[in-house]
Amino acid sequence: MLSLIGAALLGVPMLLSTGIFDTTGSVAKGILVDTRQIQPGHYQSIEYAGREFWVYHWSAKDRRRGNVRDDRQAWSVLIPYEPYRGCRVHLQDNMSKAMRFVEPCFNAGFDVRGRRWPGTGVARQRDLPSLAYEWQNNHELLLQPGKTAKPE
Repeated sequence: MLSLIGAALLGVPMLLSTGIFDTTGSVAKGILVDTRQIQPGHYQSIEYAGREFWVYHWSAKDRRRGNVRDDRQAWSVLIPYEPYRGCRVHLQDNMSKAMRFVEPCFNAGFDVRGRRWPGTGVARQRDLPSLAYEWQNNHELLLQPGKTAKPE
């Protein structure tokens, strides 16, 4: 019994020294995305730890509808899967509509913030999950997996 306790006491520091449990790594820091290549009305797909994220740059119409003047606020980081049944959403082809994303399984629509469009889909559907982000160096977004964006 004492040998098991001794092995555990020696094994824990060895495991910690490997860096496997390092909280200062990329998961803690986040994912850095250069936004200079993402045109308004388009998104960049990011895959991280087996999950897909969309970094969507709002179009001029999106900004007017959302009453946003600052480019730093004209971004959404969404998980492009509807949370009710997991159906993948698509970017709306018709950019004149306020309903920016469409989910084909139940015909639900979502705005640029990922909120479900009233009267679309089924009652149990929720908004698209969105991630928190911070601005870095005036052109980079630091995505924070594990942190959801604050509702507006």
